[in-house]
Amino acid sequence: MSTTRRRGNSEGSNPVQRGDGRWQVHIRYTDENGRSRRYTVYGSTPKEARAKASVVRERLRANLPARDRKVTLGVFAAEWIDSTLAASDRKASTKAMYATMARQHIIGSKIGAQQLDKLRPSHIEAWKVRA
Repeated sequence: MSTTRRRGNSEGSNPVQRGDGRWQVHIRYTDENGRSRRYTVYGSTPKEARAKASVVRERLRANLPARDRKVTLGVFAAEWIDSTLAASDRKASTKAMYATMARQHIIGSKIGAQQLDKLRPSHIEAWKVRA
């Protein structure tokens, strides 16, 4: 009889060291469409990889996706116009001006195609609004 313990569903793998020195843990889960998925987290130590894996497992238990979806600034601006801006208590003329400025200068532009999780201050500094 083996003394090793079998890991349960959605518990993740044991940390494994990669060739580049990082440690990885695989987590299997079922997505909202019922498909089986695998998500991998990485860390510089086994402890760090386990900690990141536990964060992902907590997200999955809370019925959240394993990782945030990659939203572009343009999509975020369009959603902002339809939800937050529409519900604000600003004057109608101010809301219309904000929406027009966002549509003209962000949505459909080069900066609007930038993913929010990859947006850096240097992108904003390099962006020039054309009047």
